[in-house]
Amino acid sequence: MVDRLRRGGLARRFTNFESQKCLSLKGGRTAKGTPAVQRDCEGTPDQIWYTMPPYREGEMSRSGGAGCLDVQGASKADNAPVILWKCNSKSNQKWAGVG
Repeated sequence: MVDRLRRGGLARRFTNFESQKCLSLKGGRTAKGTPAVQRDCEGTPDQIWYTMPPYREGEMSRSGGAGCLDVQGASKADNAPVILWKCNSKSNQKWAGVG
């Protein structure tokens, strides 16, 4: 993971259009299984996500190989939990920018 980031990963914050809050990790933790939440943008490390080329779609990961943003259990249900999990390149860890 770290090698991939050194080869061109883009560090960014993601905000929700409606709430204007940042995508964050609950409690600022980075342990496997930590849920993703939205909260005020504070510039903390848990609010920085890395996207890989082509930047339109792909994994959203944490620095240092801490994990990727993962729809738990590859659920397709509304309100499915989104957590930090080991990066595995499966489709439930692929994200696309829209709008």
